[in-house]
Amino acid sequence: MTVQKTLSIALLFLVGAGVAGADTKIVKMSHTDAFSMMGQDTPAKDEEVITWLTENMMRVDQGDSTMIVRLDQKKMFMINHVDKTYNALDVPVDMAKLMPPGMAEGMMQMMNFTATVTPTDETKTIDGRKAQRYDINLTSQMVQMKMTSWATKDVDFKFEWARDMALEMARMQPGMDSVLEEMSKIEGFVVAQDQVVSMMGNEMNNNEKVISITDANAPAGTYDPPADYTLKEFNFAEMMQQ
Repeated sequence: MTVQKTLSIALLFLVGAGVAGADTKIVKMSHTDAFSMMGQDTPAKDEEVITWLTENMMRVDQGDSTMIVRLDQKKMFMINHVDKTYNALDVPVDMAKLMPPGMAEGMMQMMNFTATVTPTDETKTIDGRKAQRYDINLTSQMVQMKMTSWATKDVDFKFEWARDMALEMARMQPGMDSVLEEMSKIEGFVVAQDQVVSMMGNEMNNNEKVISITDANAPAGTYDPPADYTLKEFNFAEMMQQ
């Protein structure tokens, strides 16, 4: 799962408060326009993103990757379904310790974000829910992200404990600590988001929309890596190249 995916998922859950009861299943559609980055052309892509939530546990499936957060085990699992491997990281995640020697200080400085969240008075109805617009700017020496997010309070669940998981996911991106307080200005649950990422003179456009939120019983093993997959040592360089 790429850094950009991880950050995007985390931002969707850095809002709201408390849930009780059974699992919650959230389905959203994600579209990314074609783009070029570091000499590599990537075609346009449409993906379904499925999130399962229950107390102290979260699973996010997107494309060939899965991320599982287990606060009860203090673990985060990053699963690659192509080669049937997974990484197991301790929570809270310390990305500086996972980077190659000599890289951490420079990378952390380049990826140290400043954030601005601007609430607006603009509202619209999304899937029968009244949502408010928030304009978000994230800027670092390397990356600029501009987002238009639509958050609603018109949902039948709350995600206070999911915020803790989202914080751990956000910390997978170096330099996010200063962003988290600013993101708390968003009131409600983000149900749609348009995002433009600018990096090294290149631009990537992505939009996401929640299409369903339901109570459901998660299949057995949802919050665990597959038993037949191989544990693999985490490689920061590989993650950055994805």
